[in-house]
Amino acid sequence: MVRKAKNLANSVVAIEIRHSSLVMVLLEPAQKESSRRVRTRSIRWRYEAHSLRSEEGKEELLKALKTLVDEEQLAGTTVNFTLSGEYCITRVVTGNSDRVQRELASLEERKDLYLLLGTEQKLSARSIHELDARHQHALLAVANSKTLDVVLQVAAAVGLSVSLVEPALVALCRLLGAAGEDTDGPTLIIDSSESGLKLGISYRGQLLLGYRPAGRSTVDDVDDIFLHSLVRLYRYCDRYYGYSQGPLTRVFVCGFGEPVASAISLMQQQKQLTVHVLDPTTVDSQWEFVETDPGSQCCAALGTCLRSATPNELTAGPNLIERLRAERSRPLFTESCRTFWPVAVAAMIALGLFVAARQERSQCHRLGQNLQVIEASSEELWKLRREITEAETKTTHLRTIAKEATVPPWGEVLAFVARCMPNDLWLDKIVADCDGKVALTGNSYREATIYEFGSYLESSPGWSYVTVEGTWPASTQLGRTTKFDIQCKFDDPANGSEELNRND
Repeated sequence: MVRKAKNLANSVVAIEIRHSSLVMVLLEPAQKESSRRVRTRSIRWRYEAHSLRSEEGKEELLKALKTLVDEEQLAGTTVNFTLSGEYCITRVVTGNSDRVQRELASLEERKDLYLLLGTEQKLSARSIHELDARHQHALLAVANSKTLDVVLQVAAAVGLSVSLVEPALVALCRLLGAAGEDTDGPTLIIDSSESGLKLGISYRGQLLLGYRPAGRSTVDDVDDIFLHSLVRLYRYCDRYYGYSQGPLTRVFVCGFGEPVASAISLMQQQKQLTVHVLDPTTVDSQWEFVETDPGSQCCAALGTCLRSATPNELTAGPNLIERLRAERSRPLFTESCRTFWPVAVAAMIALGLFVAARQERSQCHRLGQNLQVIEASSEELWKLRREITEAETKTTHLRTIAKEATVPPWGEVLAFVARCMPNDLWLDKIVADCDGKVALTGNSYREATIYEFGSYLESSPGWSYVTVEGTWPASTQLGRTTKFDIQCKFDDPANGSEELNRND
């Protein structure tokens, strides 16, 4: 028991999560005779769950993984996980350093658009291999963050420590390179599972192209999916990977027994293709498999074991758990600052704008009040200015009139009129115009007195053309009288007209 626990501590364990099954590969340490025991195990985990990210899927995965850990006594072991193409998408970029960095940044910006992985937030990981001084070969793996959370939570619940999560296509290319099957030229890999087909092109252990057909593809569709696209796939390798020589004529198929056999039977009908089953027992002669026929379904998990068993730059690849752990290892305060600093900056800007707007409104209110006072004062000022202008205009006119007009001595004139009036005669009105014409209207008890008054007036200085225009009987408060109207002219008349009433 102690020896077994010691062997497990030095063993490499990888578990591939496929559509409905878990495939485990345990690579034990090398023995004295330089042989290494390899144990494989497959167990079904999905029964009714429609998705791994659902609560039902999480419970079924937990139950199956717990059974696998208990039966294989893996509790406390460090495990590497491999995600099939259903849960992970891999993109490849090759070129000069600038192009690789630019393309990787563009792919990471669009990673949330991979709706085949679900609608939740996506997590990505990259791996860059230097081809030469100027060119790089980069891999970008994208997975649903909720899928990774479920895997890590379930692994922690059964007592497993996870150090690596990588795509299955990357692991298959690593295994194919270790077997030397893709050394002479690019080789096609087809991974068949219940969820469909996943295609990849491998060259010397490196993934050149990862392709997942749209929709739910089956083994019966392999002829339409691959054979009709053979020329396009070859042009892709020749265009972007000039260092890979030779035509694309070799195909390796892996997966569970019946789908693999059906795919091989369909593709062997094409004479230009050489179809093989990816047999894990032929990869390394020093491997000793416990199971008689482990099957090609364990190839991806076995390729993941190679990454830890023989680490080097060529066998490296993207590790989805590294960025996830890096983000989770940050302190809460630091992560909160990184997350909410745009909100804090926006809040500070908004607060500054609010304070500035409030000050501006207050200043505008004060200016408005001052403007009202100024407008009232301005109206009063303009009113006074208009009055002053009118007064000045009137004064100017009066001065002009006074300068041009000769005012007669009205006091002396009236005194002459008064001296000429008999005792039984009185005047009601005297009217004079600018031409010097004067009209006298009044009453007398006797008509002879009226003519007598006219005679006296005509003999007075300055008066001429005295004419009695008419007389007529009238009745007043003093009794019956004779009313008269006398027209005359004054030799030195005043400008304008004036009316004198004696009835006041």
